Amino acid sequence: MQTVNGCDSVVALTLAVNPSFNTPITAVICEGDTLNFFGQSLTTSGTYTHNMQTVNGCDSIVTLTLTVTPVFSTPITAIICEGDTLNFFGQSLTTAGTYTHNLQTINGCDSIVTLTLTVTPAFNTPITVVICDGDNFDFFGQSLTTAGTYTHNLQTVNGCDSVISLTLTVNPTFELSIFDTTIREHEYVFGDFSITPTDSGTYTYDFQYSSEEGCDSVIHLILYVLFNDGVEIYDSRGVEIFPNPTSSILNIKGEKMLKIWIHNADGQLIFTKTDNIEDLQRVDVSQFASGQYFVKVLLDGNRTVTRKFIVHRK
Repeated sequence: MQTVNGCDSVVALTLAVNPSFNTPITAVICEGDTLNFFGQSLTTSGTYTHNMQTVNGCDSIVTLTLTVTPVFSTPITAIICEGDTLNFFGQSLTTAGTYTHNLQTINGCDSIVTLTLTVTPAFNTPITVVICDGDNFDFFGQSLTTAGTYTHNLQTVNGCDSVISLTLTVNPTFELSIFDTTIREHEYVFGDFSITPTDSGTYTYDFQYSSEEGCDSVIHLILYVLFNDGVEIYDSRGVEIFPNPTSSILNIKGEKMLKIWIHNADGQLIFTKTDNIEDLQRVDVSQFASGQYFVKVLLDGNRTVTRKFIVHRK
């Protein structure tokens, strides 16, 4: 340069170049958390910058690379049978419901396991069945003929026990013999059946009927047609028997008893006594099977009395 007077004028410049800074940083936060970056609340992964100035007035840029690590929520389901236990991170679970357990990822973020537990019931189904004596009931391949309680195990679609409990009742079929007497030439009525005998003798009739339980049963009616000439009359006067029914001792009370017979329902003679008969005769029937019996007593004067009694033991 030249001055105004034409003389040389030299300007000597000393130039200093100050750097501008670009500083990269990284940060990791968990999903749902917030990072404050120079007043910005950051929640989303990305790259963020912020401009600053050095003391020399030059730019200084901070570049943030932000990573947001997800919080994991893992749903699982499980089914157990009633009475079983499921171990869920140390908890022994037996009740249906929703359960959670918190874990942490390698980045320190929450990882939540949510369990939905279903408890399938173990079914116990009671059923009752009634059959008649002589019949059978098929119970899952078993042919049952005896009263009692029976069980069978099945499995539900979930593999749980399902128990069927059967109470089986076996109703008896009865074969009942009825002994009765009538006087010749008098009408005898038994239910809807009637007969007027014309000759002395023994008449037998069989009737099919259904018991109260619906089982087929048979009545054998054995009818004695007696003489009506004063020689022998069947009636109950003059003889008492007690207790009736009985399970052990039958007392036969009457005056001047000469002979005692006992027949079962089939007409078979199973007891007789002709000597040393007292006015109160005790007969041990404890060995008799449960059922209907007939005691026949010959009294003084050639009069015969027939009485029915029952032997019953529980």
